[in-house]
Amino acid sequence: MEWTLENSSACPTVTLTTTGETAIEYSISGMSTVSKSTYEVIVEDQSGSMISKQTIKSPTTVSTTGKAAGLIAGTKYDIYVQTTSMSGTISTCDRTTFTTTAATCTSY
Repeated sequence: MEWTLENSSACPTVTLTTTGETAIEYSISGMSTVSKSTYEVIVEDQSGSMISKQTIKSPTTVSTTGKAAGLIAGTKYDIYVQTTSMSGTISTCDRTTFTTTAATCTSY
């Protein structure tokens, strides 16, 4: 008898909860608490430069929240999750593109 074990992690869901001028807040759900995977929530600009990364190693809950700051108002960014299984297999999940809020002008 032959067995094949899959050692990969399903992609969690990233939801933007707040999009501001220079920062975002997000929630992540659907992480595995039994696979011992590492999850990295990555924010990149449109040229592919990493702006922010949150690393979650062997999560103890299936969901969490995070924040990325240092963004530029009115600019497009991508957010996505990269998972690394215990065996070292890296999976890149689908990207979500978002635009930060445009700067507000105040006249007196």
